Amino acid sequence: MGAVILGWATETARQQGADALRLDCVKSNDRPRSYYEERGFVHRGDVPVGGAPSEATAGWSCS
Repeated sequence: MGAVILGWATETARQQGADALRLDCVKSNDRPRSYYEERGFVHRGDVPVGGAPSEATAGWSCS
């Protein structure tokens, strides 16, 4: 199901003229990070966000 959703999101973004798609996940959660990388997304950096002190997002994009 995840691959179908990522495919739909990527295609929808392209149809609307976007040249990138950003995905976020909690920095400490390696599972989605690996999943995104296996599907061609590239880690672009970490950004601190509000919430628990250990939470941050990982930005991903695929062109």
